Amino acid sequence: RGHVTPLTISAQPGFRVISTDTSLPDTIPPSIFISGVKIMENDTLIQSHYDLPYYKNFLKINFVGFAYSNPEALKYKYKMQGIDKTWVFTDNTFAQYTTLPAGSYFFTVSAMNKNGIWSDTHAAVSFTIYPPYWETWWFTSLLVFSVSGIIMILFFTRISQIKQREKEKAEITKQMANAELQALRAQMNPHFIFNTLSSIQYFITANETDEALKYLSMFAKLMRKIMDNSKKPAI
Repeated sequence: RGHVTPLTISAQPGFRVISTDTSLPDTIPPSIFISGVKIMENDTLIQSHYDLPYYKNFLKINFVGFAYSNPEALKYKYKMQGIDKTWVFTDNTFAQYTTLPAGSYFFTVSAMNKNGIWSDTHAAVSFTIYPPYWETWWFTSLLVFSVSGIIMILFFTRISQIKQREKEKAEITKQMANAELQALRAQMNPHFIFNTLSSIQYFITANETDEALKYLSMFAKLMRKIMDNSKKPAI
């Protein structure tokens, strides 16, 4: 009498002896557990790993620690590998992450009791947020191949058009040359030329030199006019 003796209980299989004297130092590491995971403000079944699409990137992770004395005095530290560069220390029992980019993340949390003793093991949960389809390698590859294919089609189409134009141009030039030749032939009638040369030959054989030269000069002027006029579109 006059002082308080700590309560002691004999240990039995399946039971743990706990002292009710709160003045004794708490040397037992607190336990820590993930108590809930909310995705886009919706509760989910607790899992060790989550695979999420890119639009489900709003996470709230709840955790709870257990200590044998003064559980309300527990402190926490957590880290989301891939986001947090250092430990985040807090009195809260949750961590929240908004608009997480695509990637893999590993969340760990630990509790500390009033005597500064941390949990032996961390509570952990991991997440994989997949990128949208337009940021995936297969979509990028498909886009590159599609653009390359379109460029190649346009290139060969342009080459084909140029060749077709050159072919048409050559055909037009050929037709123009044939038209000029036909026009020239139309003006230089072979029968007329034969008769003219025969007449000049007659004057030469008849020793009528002046007449032959006069006839030849007239014929030359006529030929020159025909050649000059053959270059004109209309006569």
